[in-house]
Amino acid sequence: MGGKERRAFNAIFSANFISTFGEAIPQPFLSIYLTELGIPAPVVGLLYNVRNLVQALVRVPIGVMSDRLGRRRLMLLGLIILSMVPLLYYASGGLSLPLIAMMMGGLGISLYYPPAEAYASKLFPSERVGEAMGRFHLGWAVSSIIGPSVGGFLALYFPTYRPIFIIASAVTLISIPVLWLNTEDDSTNPDLEGGA
Repeated sequence: MGGKERRAFNAIFSANFISTFGEAIPQPFLSIYLTELGIPAPVVGLLYNVRNLVQALVRVPIGVMSDRLGRRRLMLLGLIILSMVPLLYYASGGLSLPLIAMMMGGLGISLYYPPAEAYASKLFPSERVGEAMGRFHLGWAVSSIIGPSVGGFLALYFPTYRPIFIIASAVTLISIPVLWLNTEDDSTNPDLEGGA
């Protein structure tokens, strides 16, 4: 792996870590926040399934799109959408915006992860793809531990929760320039091998 490929992989790893960290910050209190908006607890559970349903429906088509259109642009679009999701929760006063937020969250995750995995795997030699995926998934695994801990700590100081959604959005937003400035447009040949 050359210096350019290493830089691109580190950018994808960092964007993965940062975006998951931002998304995970509201996890400890999101269901409480939604019930405080007057949404019944069973409906809150269904809202989480909406996000999973969207992912189930769009992941394969998005994977096909990334092969044709290039992975980088879909990754960036996914990160933009994910950075907007906490703002919808912040502005919520009932069921409609959380429903839209869950749908957008499922779409954003699907736009980012399949293309990011494919992009990252191409940066390593073929005999090291397993290592590439292990490193890639380490980013979200670690941030999934840290994010909720930070969110729970912030909830002690912001008991209304709303300001924390602004923080979560700002954190996720950082992943966009990290990825954009350190990866190359692959729209003309998304299958170009980078690792050597």
